Amino acid sequence: MVWFVAGLVPAAASVTAAVRLPSVVTLVGAFVVVSALAFPVFTTVVAVSRDLVAGREVTLKDFWLAWRSYGARSAGVGLLGWGALAVLWVDLLFFLRAPWTAARLLAGVWVWLLAYGEAVMAIAPGILVRLDRGVIQVLKQSALVVLDNAVTVALMLAALLVLAVVSVLLAAPLMLLFAGTGGMIVATVVDEIVQRYRELGGRVGD
Repeated sequence: MVWFVAGLVPAAASVTAAVRLPSVVTLVGAFVVVSALAFPVFTTVVAVSRDLVAGREVTLKDFWLAWRSYGARSAGVGLLGWGALAVLWVDLLFFLRAPWTAARLLAGVWVWLLAYGEAVMAIAPGILVRLDRGVIQVLKQSALVVLDNAVTVALMLAALLVLAVVSVLLAAPLMLLFAGTGGMIVATVVDEIVQRYRELGGRVGD
């Protein structure tokens, strides 16, 4: 419910406005709401979901404590990460519309970069919660984790995609549970990856 009220509703409203009434104001507004509000709210849900997975009791106070701990940094991660992806999208559209064959061929590279960036942003909330580092360090570690655990992250993305599709098809009933289920998936995957590094004698976060 917290995700629905504080994250999904504002994000959906701002994105809808940007699609129906495209302008600099609505596009920038949607970007800011998604990056600096919806993304931090999801990070908060990931933090609380990690407590639930560990068997700890969770109250509304825990949501507030998680927001206070991770809200500002996750907003920074969201603004930088989604900002970079927005630039990549603009570049991709330029290459696709370019009259030169070489430019259109380069579009394939940008598609892969976008897919990689999406994977980084999907796992970043879990990395922030698990490692409790600064904005740049979280983005750096997320990028390295995705490169080093491509199959695991791909499976996580597939699970999130299936969850998102089912949520859209079922509309309100499952949308209320999407963030909680997705948060548990992200938190569990990141915990497993970090535990694997520790068992191998490696360190995450250096």
